[in-house]
Order: sequence, then C-alpha cells, then structure tokens
Amino acid sequence: MSHAKLKEILTRRLRLKRPQFRLEGKDRISGSVISSTFAGSGDSQRQKMIWDALDEELGAASVREVGMLLAYTPDEWNLPLEGTVSRRTPSASRKSTVQKKAG
Repeated sequence: MSHAKLKEILTRRLRLKRPQFRLEGKDRISGSVISSTFAGSGDSQRQKMIWDALDEELGAASVREVGMLLAYTPDEWNLPLEGTVSRRTPSASRKSTVQKKAG
C-alpha cells in the first residue's frame, strides 16, 4: 500500500479535519496521524478508530500492510518535549505503544 492510499483511507473513513501525516516504511507503513478529529478521545479510542477504519477498508490486509500508527491532536503534536525548544515533535506524555497485534 502507498502512503497516499493510507492517507486517503484514513481521511475519508475518519472524516479527519485538516490531517497531517508523518509516515515511513514501504512494505509496512508506520507513523503518526495528526488531526483535531482526535480531540477528546483517549489513546485506546484513537487506536480503535484507526484500526476499525482500516479493517473496514482493507480487511485482513490491514495487519500485513500497516504497523504502528499513533494519533495526536495538533496541540499535542506541537508541544515541545520537556527541556527542549524543538517543535513538530509529539509530547512525551502522549506517546502510545498501543498497536494492533497480528493474529
């Protein structure tokens, strides 16, 4: 699957508001999805939203083609890490290791 296809699926299925994507990988895509659509949702709920959308669109192929995708709001993504002045990095407190397990 291409990065463009993954972006299109998530944007359409989740009705993402002004999404930004930071994706890597070719055979198995991983990365971050940034959108205000995730505001008010916890980490587990965000992961469920993403995987439900991918499962509906791709079925079993979603597990083979997509690795870990972390979801952030724009405010969470822009928070500088403690002790740094760097921007465009997710807040350490928002990092989630929730990942769909193949099975």
